[in-house]
Amino acid sequence: MDYNLSQEIRGMSLRQEVAEYVEQWAARTEELLQLKLSSWKARHTDALYQAVRMHVIKQAEGVIGVSLHFPIYGRFVDMGVGRGRSQARLTQEKYRTRFQKKKERHPRPWYSRTYFARVRQLNEVLSLKLIEEAIVSIVHEQQEIIISTP
Repeated sequence: MDYNLSQEIRGMSLRQEVAEYVEQWAARTEELLQLKLSSWKARHTDALYQAVRMHVIKQAEGVIGVSLHFPIYGRFVDMGVGRGRSQARLTQEKYRTRFQKKKERHPRPWYSRTYFARVRQLNEVLSLKLIEEAIVSIVHEQQEIIISTP
């Protein structure tokens, strides 16, 4: 009976530890995305910068998920496309660009690299925590079996 209680306490502390880590990860990821926006000078207005938000979804058992919210045009900035260029205008400009040096739109990867690198990091840390917890519970179970056998 004592073992079950200690297992629950360990499980709750692991859940709390994971929840705290995920909250810190989300806050830092939000900061890094905003820093990338600033460094790429992708802030035509502060609307995109202020709209970047991470939300940690929690229940009584622990963290269920994390979601990132920002306006869809943030992806267009990331990919270097948008601003309503029509196909007819593009064909006219195609011939002009041969004779004029024109500044082309280029990607400003504020989202893709930063976000997915942070997701990989979160995945690695949480995997290690779960593996450690599994090893501890297996070792504890084996010790209990060894002690209880005559």
